[in-house]
Amino acid sequence: SVAVIIGAMLVAPLMQPLAAGAIGLTTANQWINKRTVITLIVGVLLALLVSFVLGVLLPFGETDEMRARGSPTLLDAAVAFTSGLIAAYATARKGIPAALAGVAIAAALMPPVGTVGLSLALGNLDLALGSSLLFVTNIIFIIVAQNLIFFALGLRREQEEEEREQVRNWLWWGVIIGSMVVVIFILFSLTFSSSLQVQVTRVLEDY
Repeated sequence: SVAVIIGAMLVAPLMQPLAAGAIGLTTANQWINKRTVITLIVGVLLALLVSFVLGVLLPFGETDEMRARGSPTLLDAAVAFTSGLIAAYATARKGIPAALAGVAIAAALMPPVGTVGLSLALGNLDLALGSSLLFVTNIIFIIVAQNLIFFALGLRREQEEEEREQVRNWLWWGVIIGSMVVVIFILFSLTFSSSLQVQVTRVLEDY
């Protein structure tokens, strides 16, 4: 049910860890970065566990909402980036309701995680892998978008960091940028394949 999904987005359990991660990267705060990774891992594992258990206990089959998240494209990356921009701005401004940021970021995060758990319960590894790719894509693009907003709003490190801390921060960015390049390449391939399939289908229908 789309209405139930939208209602669940108001909770947005992964919103604060991602915002913290973006702040940690902007300010080169390694403690925040480490806590962000730990919190994200725990949160994702709990979400996967809950969705998997429900998938095993409840009688259901694949739904359109699940299949929609099993074939990510470059458009999904654009949606995630936009969600990150909105969520970061709403988080930084006191006058904007927190629920707005929650909906913006949960729309791109929790549904794919839920789909992964449910797909594993159904034994559909292809759908689980596609949803996992969508989730990783959303994580990367949301963090990058939030970092840009926080940087644009004037967030900086308060004091000069040690050389070791600078190296660690650049390592974090190296992982993120490297992951982004790989994800964009995969999404581009999937988008091209999907477009080619649509064209072939149209040609066959014409004949």
